[in-house]
Amino acid sequence: MESSRIPLKTALLTVVVLLLALDSAQVEATDKGETAPAKKPGYHTDNFRVRPLLSIRQVYDDNIFGTDEHTRSDWITLVSPQLKIDSSWTRHSLRLRAGAESGSYWEFEDEDYLDYWGSGEGRLDLNGHTHLFGGIGFSYEHEGRDSPDSPARELEPTTYTSLSANAGLTTTVGDASYRLGGTYEMLDYDDVPGIGGPVINDDRDRELTGLGVRVTRQLSKEGSIFLQASYNRRDYDDRFDQFGFQRSSDGYRAALGVIKHWGDDNEFEAYLGILNQDYDDRRFDTVSKLDFGGRVTLVLDESTDIRAKLQRSLEETTDIGSPGYLNTSLSAKLQHRFSPRFIPYLNLGYSYYDFLETGREDRTYSASAGLKYFVTRNTYVVLGASHAHRNSNDKGLFLFSNDFEKTGVFLNFTALLYPLSPR
Repeated sequence: MESSRIPLKTALLTVVVLLLALDSAQVEATDKGETAPAKKPGYHTDNFRVRPLLSIRQVYDDNIFGTDEHTRSDWITLVSPQLKIDSSWTRHSLRLRAGAESGSYWEFEDEDYLDYWGSGEGRLDLNGHTHLFGGIGFSYEHEGRDSPDSPARELEPTTYTSLSANAGLTTTVGDASYRLGGTYEMLDYDDVPGIGGPVINDDRDRELTGLGVRVTRQLSKEGSIFLQASYNRRDYDDRFDQFGFQRSSDGYRAALGVIKHWGDDNEFEAYLGILNQDYDDRRFDTVSKLDFGGRVTLVLDESTDIRAKLQRSLEETTDIGSPGYLNTSLSAKLQHRFSPRFIPYLNLGYSYYDFLETGREDRTYSASAGLKYFVTRNTYVVLGASHAHRNSNDKGLFLFSNDFEKTGVFLNFTALLYPLSPR
């Protein structure tokens, strides 16, 4: 098995060397005075800006299945090409995105995956104050083994397809701005092999529709307040899941919030409101919870910034007897630029999963740190390590545990395959 992986590793190493050589040639040409026109980074046509990139990542994971006992480790090679296309019109806008990620495990080849995605977003300017917007998206992805809702007996990662669309309108009248929009998503999960037989995921297939409005009032140059409300409908293709529960539901969220700007790019946003969801199955209670969230960006100086986010959401689940789980998460990132080439960072995260009506509670703690170094203007590497730990009360479980702990190291190489603006 190991020998079958050698050509792939050799090819990836060759690609890295060629990209570095090509980029060094570009830097040398720039140093000799052959500067590009003063445009945004990318390849330019009359109407569009094109930016391809390639990322190659090597990861060691000491617990690839996210299990409490009998852990397995492996090396994973990740290759991710991406393409970004943006319009350069003076009015209206169009943005296209496409990408893929291939994951190749050196030993556990059944865990290999190929995710890919594409999206398009546009804006139509009716006048200087009113705009129509819309977008469509498609993705084929896999569900991580450490997902709180991942089936425990699957022999391969669950894969699923997502189709999405959104449309709406924004307008400004005096000191107030208004945003009205609608969303749609269709999720289709694939069946996968499992212990004792296939894992049937048809009862997870669903359509999600939503309608939301947000009104923002400018109080001063630095601050504003907003009121937002949304309605959602979650329709499952199967009226009853394999355990006899009706998981379709509808609900709403409403909140009042504030936004504050100050200094150089410092920003604070917070909101407080209510979250409500009513399920078709009468055995499930109506969910009515406090809703809150926020984000903050602190630029301490020209080299250091801190970003933090607090959010809450009601997620779907296949846990027997639970209508869903309330996910409350907090994340933060500290980044300090020692020089334009050398940028270390630290990420911290905490998530609390409350599986409603079953008593199951999971808490996940995560941390990662990395050193980002620009080899050339167009290429950089990131060397880092990560750790995650999930602590569950394992309510209702007898044969296994939802707890896990995993540590990993990674080396990432990214090449921006387009010319950058001159310094």
